[in-house]
Amino acid sequence: MNKIKNILKNIFVIILPQRIWTRSLLILLVTMFSVEIIALYVFHDRHWRFVNYKLNDSLASEVTYLYRALENDSNYLKRYNQKRNNVFDIKITLGKEDKFKKLSKIPKSKQRIRLERSLNNYLQRPFRLAYYGNNDVAIGVPSEFHEEGYYFFVVPKGRVFDNSIALFLYWLVVSGVALSFLAGYFLYRQVRPMVKLSAMADNFGKGRYWRQASGQIAVREIPVSGAREIRMVARSFNQMMKRISYQIKQRTIMLAGVSHDLRTPITKLRLNLAFLEEDKNKKNSEVINKMRENLADMEKMISLYLQFAKNEDDEPLTTVKVVQFINDIVNEWQGEIKRNKKSISAAFNLTDDATLLIRSQAMRRCLNNIIANGLKNASEVKLNVTTKDDKKTREHFIIIDIADNGKGVPVEDREKIFEAFYQVRNNGQAMPQKKKSTTARGAHDTDQGFGLGLAIARDIVLGHGGNISVGDAPGGGALFTISLPV
Repeated sequence: MNKIKNILKNIFVIILPQRIWTRSLLILLVTMFSVEIIALYVFHDRHWRFVNYKLNDSLASEVTYLYRALENDSNYLKRYNQKRNNVFDIKITLGKEDKFKKLSKIPKSKQRIRLERSLNNYLQRPFRLAYYGNNDVAIGVPSEFHEEGYYFFVVPKGRVFDNSIALFLYWLVVSGVALSFLAGYFLYRQVRPMVKLSAMADNFGKGRYWRQASGQIAVREIPVSGAREIRMVARSFNQMMKRISYQIKQRTIMLAGVSHDLRTPITKLRLNLAFLEEDKNKKNSEVINKMRENLADMEKMISLYLQFAKNEDDEPLTTVKVVQFINDIVNEWQGEIKRNKKSISAAFNLTDDATLLIRSQAMRRCLNNIIANGLKNASEVKLNVTTKDDKKTREHFIIIDIADNGKGVPVEDREKIFEAFYQVRNNGQAMPQKKKSTTARGAHDTDQGFGLGLAIARDIVLGHGGNISVGDAPGGGALFTISLPV
């Protein structure tokens, strides 16, 4: 039962428009046309049909009265033709049945059936119906008084076929379409601020800020217009964007100051170590070397932490070709994997013209960090790039899968490995931080073994409005999946 509900729900989501303007317009059109259909039903079945029955009964009773008068009085036809305009609008002639058969027959319709029903009830004689010219209808009834005589009761077409329903339908459709366009225009004017708000929120969530010529973050405000509630939301969103951009800027400035302030005492310590190097005591030399290594690690950690917090927000967005971009990254690793007897490859399931709007240097660093993490613990890394369409949100994504053949990541650590300065534990103990990378990853701007590489990678992916996760590779090892909105 739940499966059927999910299937129906998915079908409903696919069929239903996703944009708020089209949904609002659909609600308006469905409501308007429902009212028109109900009005048409009530008018047609309850009013127009009832009136049409009464008109047909009236015509049938008049024809019956005239027929009986003609049959009872042989001179009645002559007297009737002299003063008929003052009594009835029915013209009566006497002819032969063969002449009537040559007239054009009336096609079968609801109005003809209703007239035949009324004539059968009142006249109770055989009769025929036919068109008599362009504007009249003839009702033929055989005469019993005149041999081979056939009465032609000629009446205006308007008494048999009422065209008011056609006129009603015409104005109903024309007015409905005209009012739909008018209402749709005013509805669009009301919904347009919400459309702009959603577009700005989407771009802001994907890190696509508006920048000034200096390259610093400068968020363009959403125009405040529309209904009061929409104006309130626009003002609140503008304030939120300003606060976020201000916090990002202040974070970068603060950490840059911290880095500068910490480098000053580190430089003084290096000078003091230089003076101590003149001492030829071996014990002091060992201490000095350890202190020098610790100072180098401190400088690296400060630099990496600054880069992690800054996240290269000042880099402009550029459009790159996905296949070429990934191939360039893979080719940069060819020299190092040959020296370490490892391998890296990339496969693509998308066109060569597929593009992404990204910060190319930041994304390059993100992928290099994940690749370096895989090559550190495995001998082979494979990249697989595909596209994906989300049927619910109707968004398009580029999916980058990075798999290695290592030991993989334990389930309990799969979320924690994206935290800053966290490294996977082995047998309950934290893995020791390496002083040097096994693959000379400094050339690729990785974290140098301090536990920041994956944190920086996730920060970059989230800054592009995407998502990153880790799981098990099909052949064993870790599988990092990055989804980026197109």
